[in-house]
Amino acid sequence: MDERETQIIVKDEESGEDVSLFVIEETELSKEKYLLVAESEDDDSDAMILHEVSTDEASGDVSYEVVTDDTLLQSLGKVFSELLSGTEVELKIE
Repeated sequence: MDERETQIIVKDEESGEDVSLFVIEETELSKEKYLLVAESEDDDSDAMILHEVSTDEASGDVSYEVVTDDTLLQSLGKVFSELLSGTEVELKIE
């Protein structure tokens, strides 16, 4: 990633608290935007894929949902693996 925000703040729907996530990479698939994010940019941490579901043009706020569909996760995992090849980031898809 270059010249993009590397950290986003999301609201945990269960707790209502703000959570800081680090954006590792982003991509588009079928004109839909997806982010690969992790809770830490330094440690060996779990990552998740977020799907951009809406953008408020006036405020610039963006809404995301966690991708849970296994088929979509596998497809996006392959895309992100290719994008991250040659970097220090290792992506393990489980």
